[in-house]
Amino acid sequence: MVTLHWRPQPIAKLGLTIDVVDGTAVDERDAGAVHALQQFHSKFQLGVWLGKDTSLAWWRNRFLPAAKVGPETPLQVCGRPAHRQEVSAPAESATGSFPTANGIEDRTTTTPARVHVAIAGTTAAGLGFVVSWVVDADQRDTMHADEDHFIASITCS
Repeated sequence: MVTLHWRPQPIAKLGLTIDVVDGTAVDERDAGAVHALQQFHSKFQLGVWLGKDTSLAWWRNRFLPAAKVGPETPLQVCGRPAHRQEVSAPAESATGSFPTANGIEDRTTTTPARVHVAIAGTTAAGLGFVVSWVVDADQRDTMHADEDHFIASITCS
């Protein structure tokens, strides 16, 4: 059962709509040749990128070599061929040095193991897109109905 309240979010008149969680900020902007929309919720992250060069290969470039990349699976989105892919990224940590009033302070950030799910396809106008759902690996079962809802919400105009 879906645990969150979702609402449709058209993406800048580019022919694609997804559902986002109501009451959580949405960041939408142009980033060079790519138009991006992202939402950072406490339980997951979602993103959409549209541009002529967006593809699963483009999306996979963000992962470190330790990530486990699953196979591409064909499906239909908006009546056109598309592909789905999952990546399991292990937990990571990084430490950096930052100046403070008392000298240099080391800070460590940790990212938990996460599952990334992406759908890549094209809009009716032929513009490439990647839609992504990211959830902490230990929360995937709890959030599975919301993941399914989000993926099913992809529509084209």
